[in-house]
Amino acid sequence: MYKYLFNNMYNLQCISSVTAVLASIMYVGAIDKNSLSIACLQCLCHAMSKCNGAFGCDGRTCGPYKISQPFWKEAGKFTIESDNADSPGAYSRCANDPVCATRTVYNYMKLFRKDCDNNGDVDCLDIIRAHLLGLENCSQYLYDSFKNGLCSCLHRREDPKYMPVGCKHK
Repeated sequence: MYKYLFNNMYNLQCISSVTAVLASIMYVGAIDKNSLSIACLQCLCHAMSKCNGAFGCDGRTCGPYKISQPFWKEAGKFTIESDNADSPGAYSRCANDPVCATRTVYNYMKLFRKDCDNNGDVDCLDIIRAHLLGLENCSQYLYDSFKNGLCSCLHRREDPKYMPVGCKHK
């Protein structure tokens, strides 16, 4: 029971951290609300690990967003406060920290925007495709069950006028 309660409290803390980081980025006007919203990052985090801040590392990826080390490097090698990007473990410490991980994902998507589904708009589904499949493969098929789950999440959290084209059918 305590483990269940702790994990749920930690997941809420992780979601709150994602929200706080994105709100601060949006405040300074550095975010394109059309594609990379707070809801988009929350739904990505939820889709990857249910925003499980205790996810740790699985040998290939780390943290609530399941960030790989090459992704972290390409995003700019963000670190937690007082850490050095070149020190051993900096990648995993960042990827497992909700604030550092959110900054990493946000910066990667800001740097490497791509219209993965070729619909003429870079939206949240493109962001998620690039994260899941990589930029080179982001036009590949996104399983309907996964896409439907993401769209359902976005429908619960996002303003309808910013809904990705691929989710507007609901």
